Amino acid sequence: MKKQFASICSRSLLWTLALVSQSSAMASPLDMNYGGRLANSQGIAVSGPVNLEVRFYRTQTGGTALNANAFQFPATPLEDGVFDLVLSNSAATAVGTFFDGLNETWIEVKDASNNVTYPRQRLTSVPYAMRVPVDSSSLTFNTSGQLTVNPAWAPTTLYSGTSVVGSNDSTATPSLGTIRGANAIGANIVGAPLIIAAGNGTGLGGSGSVKIQTAPGSTSGNTANTLSTALIVSPNGNVGIGIGDGTPSAKLQVNGTIAAKAIKNSVQTLKIPSGSTSIAADGSGVFVITVDDNTDSTIGTITGCNSGLVAQGQTVIFVIASLGSGSGNGKLTFIDTAISSQNFLPDQMILRSGDTNPGLIFESPVGFNPEKYLPGSTFTLLCTNIRSTSAWVEVARSGNTN
Repeated sequence: MKKQFASICSRSLLWTLALVSQSSAMASPLDMNYGGRLANSQGIAVSGPVNLEVRFYRTQTGGTALNANAFQFPATPLEDGVFDLVLSNSAATAVGTFFDGLNETWIEVKDASNNVTYPRQRLTSVPYAMRVPVDSSSLTFNTSGQLTVNPAWAPTTLYSGTSVVGSNDSTATPSLGTIRGANAIGANIVGAPLIIAAGNGTGLGGSGSVKIQTAPGSTSGNTANTLSTALIVSPNGNVGIGIGDGTPSAKLQVNGTIAAKAIKNSVQTLKIPSGSTSIAADGSGVFVITVDDNTDSTIGTITGCNSGLVAQGQTVIFVIASLGSGSGNGKLTFIDTAISSQNFLPDQMILRSGDTNPGLIFESPVGFNPEKYLPGSTFTLLCTNIRSTSAWVEVARSGNTN
């Protein structure tokens, strides 16, 4: 084969570096083959072997090497000054990443044995092919020589950052689209999970929301219906159904009717220490209360309504399971806040006792008093909004006075 040589002048000597297209039997299909000829100003070949170093740059001179550590080729044989190198495209070296299709890439060869750095050569079209994964699995060439998506992937169309799974044919019924995790291969192996992730944020910025959009039918014709958000998952994990692109205010917020065979409320146990002035309801359902009655406990607030742990319109049922887990005769009182109060605060309670009554009292032993109750009594509070303040309103009571 007749080789074409290019004469390149360095600062002190005239060196000849020729690009050749020899292939290596050991090279991977995605590796890069690079060769040249080293000769002095009289055309006499440099004798080998020599230690060669290879670096890549974005510019013809100056700049920072794209590979922080030069690729080393010790004891490279020279045949009449000609060398042939295989630059690996493995994960460790990733030569293919130097070719992004947007910026120039220059290669620099240094003869470390003779301390000679040759002028950089600009790499053109052929090495950029390493960025195209033509592996007959994802991308392949058709019978006309055109680069196409593998026919096995035909239902998938990618355009403008949007992925369409299924055919995009306006004249026919679209094909079924399915997104799924990877299947397991072998016996008794769990399949891979499917992760649908929103774009991550930085610093104080959270991630985006995850949305599922649908479009109901409208008027007859071939005009595309407008998609709208049917389900949204906010960055804090709250789920909204039927609220559009709004932010769900609870773990599950539904704007519509829920049809269910059964809804099971959570039952939690809450122990109130002596001297408590507040308790927490971290969700709706039933709270079974036990009391340490060494001293009186006077509850002025029940947190959870104002914070959103209990959503507006949800109720909490409190069941007094026992009094007297301590050694004293302290009583448990829930303070009734006058609705006429001008200093109404979040998470306070409006009970059925009336503005002049101290509240709902549980005491053992108990005298004859219609506002004092024994264990076994229950009362239900509704999380609602009063004068723009989230608070509790008593909606039901089942008192045990026996």
